Amino acid sequence: MIQNKRIIFLVLLLMLVMLYQFLYLPSTRKLSAATALTAKKEQEYQKILSLAEEYRRQSSGDSSLQIAPSEFSLFPSLSFLLEEHFSKDRIIRITPVEETLFSTRKEESISFSLDDITLESLVGFLESLHTIPYCYFSLFQLSRNTLKPHTVRVDIQLVVYRDNANG
Repeated sequence: MIQNKRIIFLVLLLMLVMLYQFLYLPSTRKLSAATALTAKKEQEYQKILSLAEEYRRQSSGDSSLQIAPSEFSLFPSLSFLLEEHFSKDRIIRITPVEETLFSTRKEESISFSLDDITLESLVGFLESLHTIPYCYFSLFQLSRNTLKPHTVRVDIQLVVYRDNANG
């Protein structure tokens, strides 16, 4: 009888240890990972909201089109910013500068694609690109990578306007 009680006690103890090992510990790890991910996404969301609010304030103040100076060159400036923020294997495509002539202005555009980049590095790049006041977006497409959910793919086309006299 005492032997049966010991066996039952050991079986119950083994079941408790297994429940702890295979049920409790993995679920607490998943919960802490989900909590950390939620906090990170909340920070990213707040950052996006603050950037959107800053953009609204700046765009409501001055809506006139800024003309690029004649000494500014779009391709080298963009290449420098891309190399500063991303490794070369993340830069998929860069199309050369295309020019379109209008009656009083000339439009120069360049497009590029980036793949497997984090949102944090993209925001850093966009903040540094924002320092060029006469550079405008004509295309911005953002899509998430289904194989690597923490990375995105982005296609961007930038436009710079010049006076025809600045050539």
